[in-house]
Amino acid sequence: MRQPPPPQPDGTVLYAEDHCGLRWPLLSQAILWPPLLVVSLVLVVITRNPDLSFLLAITLLGTWFGIIAVTVNRPTGIRVTTDGICVGGIRRAHRHAHERKHPQALPPASAQRTQLFCCPWPAIQHLEVITDRTEVRKLAKTRHNDGLLPLGKLWAPFMKAALVIQVDLRHATVPEFRPPDTRRYWFKVSRPGAFAISPVWFAPTRHPAALRTALTERNEPVPRRPG
Repeated sequence: MRQPPPPQPDGTVLYAEDHCGLRWPLLSQAILWPPLLVVSLVLVVITRNPDLSFLLAITLLGTWFGIIAVTVNRPTGIRVTTDGICVGGIRRAHRHAHERKHPQALPPASAQRTQLFCCPWPAIQHLEVITDRTEVRKLAKTRHNDGLLPLGKLWAPFMKAALVIQVDLRHATVPEFRPPDTRRYWFKVSRPGAFAISPVWFAPTRHPAALRTALTERNEPVPRRPG
């Protein structure tokens, strides 16, 4: 079933956080590994010592991880407004609001951090900012569910705090993604995987105290976990 595109965050902005998945440990991966790769390459070329090739392999792998991780997690943002909460590719959604994509050009579910997930306040059943490391690790373990990619769980490496939202999917709006490809390929990463819409969303935050303050200063009470 084709869903309408996610609405832009409307209402008065109470809290805005862009690039919320880019903590300094992750950024350091993208900044430090490329110079180390260059140094390793120079050492291998100058010394002509094949025993140093492992340094080149390690720094190449580190550079690849750093660049990919920053690129994938950079779009994630949070908007808390008087109308509701949106997480995901906030800025990107604004830039591409008027684009009309052909169904074949839909993004794969693995690109969900570039898309926008929105929920109005009446449809938010539970809301909290988690900073406990044990709870954060539990969230990280739920980002895959029996081979399905849960939509709305925007995990990021080195995440230490998260905004967790339990939503009523009948009123929440999620973006449309490319259907999973069931054909067999020799390179599995090349095909879109299966996914399912999750009723619990979360997004990393670098400023949990400020986010908590913005949520408690709302005119309406913040939904709490029953019991």
